[in-house]
Amino acid sequence: MKTMILILAFCGSVFIHAPLGHAQWSGNPTVNTPICEAIEFQDIPQIVSDGSGGAIIVWVDGRNPPINSNGDIYAQRIGANGIVQWTSDGISVCSNGITQNRPQIVSDGNGGAIIVWEDLRNNINANDIYAQRINASGVVQWTANGIPVCTAVGGQDRPQIVHDNAGGAIITWYDKRNNSVTPNIYAQRIDSSGTALWTANGVSVCPATINQIDPKIIADGAGGAIVVWSDNRSNTQSDIYAQRITGSGVIKWSTSGLGICVLGRQQWAPSIAPDGSGGAIVAWADQRDTISVPRTDDVYVQRVDSNGNRLWAAGGAPVSVGSGNQMRPIVLPFGDGGAIISWNDTRNGSSNRDIYVQRVGSSGSAMWSLNGVPICIAANDQDWANPISDGNGGAIISWEDERTGGTSRNVYAQRVNATGAVQWTLNGVAIGTASGYKSFSQILPVGSGDGIITWGDERSGSDDRNIFAQRINANGSLTSVRFAEESPSSISLEQNYPNPFNPSTKIEFSIPSVGTLHATSLRVYDVLGREVATLVNENLQAGKYEAIFDAKGLASGVYIYRLTAGTQSISKKLLLTK
Repeated sequence: MKTMILILAFCGSVFIHAPLGHAQWSGNPTVNTPICEAIEFQDIPQIVSDGSGGAIIVWVDGRNPPINSNGDIYAQRIGANGIVQWTSDGISVCSNGITQNRPQIVSDGNGGAIIVWEDLRNNINANDIYAQRINASGVVQWTANGIPVCTAVGGQDRPQIVHDNAGGAIITWYDKRNNSVTPNIYAQRIDSSGTALWTANGVSVCPATINQIDPKIIADGAGGAIVVWSDNRSNTQSDIYAQRITGSGVIKWSTSGLGICVLGRQQWAPSIAPDGSGGAIVAWADQRDTISVPRTDDVYVQRVDSNGNRLWAAGGAPVSVGSGNQMRPIVLPFGDGGAIISWNDTRNGSSNRDIYVQRVGSSGSAMWSLNGVPICIAANDQDWANPISDGNGGAIISWEDERTGGTSRNVYAQRVNATGAVQWTLNGVAIGTASGYKSFSQILPVGSGDGIITWGDERSGSDDRNIFAQRINANGSLTSVRFAEESPSSISLEQNYPNPFNPSTKIEFSIPSVGTLHATSLRVYDVLGREVATLVNENLQAGKYEAIFDAKGLASGVYIYRLTAGTQSISKKLLLTK
């Protein structure tokens, strides 16, 4: 049977209710939801949807110290309700006593995930690439400790992965088999059973001389992928190149890749997103506009179609070319052939990184304020920005934040709408503010404009980093959720209790068992029809729920509360007396 749900809601201030026996989403940014609190360190989390409103999180884990210091690979699934689904502190994906590092994860399309990582089992001085599939129940599906993706000589690093839309995945990495100093780009496709579908140890994506590093990958929508990377073939600068590879492993563009931006000075740190038409949108940090040393970076972007034609200005369209450094751009597809791009920005002082964002249209032109909209310009550094879609034409951006100074580094988030207007508290909503350092934060879109954020966390001490997560609602509130004992057959709304009340009251409601998730809202209005509180606004599974309405700050009188689930609505009255 399911455990009872408690949904935390607020009007003016938040009341935190104690858990009733199982973990759940916290409504308090100093508490959050633990994913793994095992001994030693857990870090570098990555996150993917479980297909049911929750997430699968993978990380590097040091609970079983290997022979040369880094860790094993563990994973955990957390439900839409904030309750972990697998063994406490996660299940082992790979724990063979040798170092595994830098895991990446993608959905397997069936409620589970495919995970890829660097692995030193064959040579402690040179990584190979291994992978594992795990199902929705947390059971590994392939050979214990993973199947080899590439074990070529020389070392393989920084794998990236994308789903192939057929139950398997396409993986790319940079590879030193041809030269121990200057790597190239390779890729491999594996099917749902873990069988390699292309040439043993991978297909050459770029065989050019000198360094090709930092690959990123997206699906091309036709069973293949597009890969972008930073390229030093000119030997004096770093440029941006890309390649498309079909589902059968055939290279589609120039043998050594398509030049996305090949100009003087440095172009680096590429990011890529699908353009919705089989092509890609690529952003990068760019030093073309500075002569003095040290040079400063701007952000540029280019769109390329499925045939390898560059669609925007030669060398890319400017996203932000203001003063200071603009670094680590991340591209989020907008859905119209354009994109939303976030980055770290020092325009307000070289020792003060902030977060900015810009939207570009389908022609590459900037749509919002010149050189970007400020998302957070609080004191000290903000960086590691990551955007996701808010489901309504805008974005939610999470980042790591040092506004409080000292050794504290916290996690914040902000929402920006389709016109570039920020929607939540100035400089962001606090997501994780417990003591200690937070790192490698990642955000995943869930529900209707909500997000789940995960990170490495030192609240238990710098020698005992763990993994925590937090859900943020589309309205900028944090929720605490629990499931009911049973799933009713029809929508119902109970009379609040106590009634009359002061200052808080409990409201119980039920949503039907038809389907799996329901767009549900519970709102409170005054007698003139003005909304005074939103208690629930998210996708919920069928079941019985309760919400706490805190009316502190409201005047005495009659109020109306209305439940909407799908196309059904019910309203009742409540009485506040002070």
